[in-house]
Amino acid sequence: MNIGFNINNQIERCSQEDINYFKEIPVANIGDCMNRNACLSSALRPANKVKLCGSAYTIKSVAGDNLLLYYAIDNAKENDVIIYSADGYDNRAICGELMCSWAMKRKLGGIIIDGAVRDIEALSELDFPVYYKSVSPNGPFKNGPGEVNVPLAVRNQVINPGDLIVGDSDGIICIKQEDIPQLKEDVDKVMKKEQKIFEGVINNSFYEIGWVYDKLNENQIKY
Repeated sequence: MNIGFNINNQIERCSQEDINYFKEIPVANIGDCMNRNACLSSALRPANKVKLCGSAYTIKSVAGDNLLLYYAIDNAKENDVIIYSADGYDNRAICGELMCSWAMKRKLGGIIIDGAVRDIEALSELDFPVYYKSVSPNGPFKNGPGEVNVPLAVRNQVINPGDLIVGDSDGIICIKQEDIPQLKEDVDKVMKKEQKIFEGVINNSFYEIGWVYDKLNENQIKY
């Protein structure tokens, strides 16, 4: 056993029904239903506008090394979202156009790199979701060590293999599988409420904000 160099392929993935549902929901609305505390750091930004949604396929690696990304792209399943923790290292790209195109052809759900990528202009035009922290033309090492499908600390969140990952132009959110049934109910309510408010604004120039004045009065605001 080589401690710290480990691959786990036994993960429980989200259902296709749940992936299809959340792929149509804005990340901001999902976050509002999770106490506004489940989105990943805004340090991770999208390379393009392609929506991301799928089961987490996690990789923990040393800074600037992408050996296990090759393994992940070759072994992950359709709709899996590869989340690669490179310690946020900025000066050596983990992947670029070639590997992301390969992942797209394998019908993966997306790639998130907590570190650097390259070929950013090509990635911005690719029909495949890629998120990254920084850009560097320097290529990666290919030695390891690292671990595949283990709990992963990504900035302000802990992501477990199989968690549902959703991303759009605003950012990324992580959903635990056990929370999905309740969350779908809550999201439906929020979406209906927001649509009603939006229609009032567009059709009648009206937005009910009586609660704002109640809050101000509670704090004895002087006008």
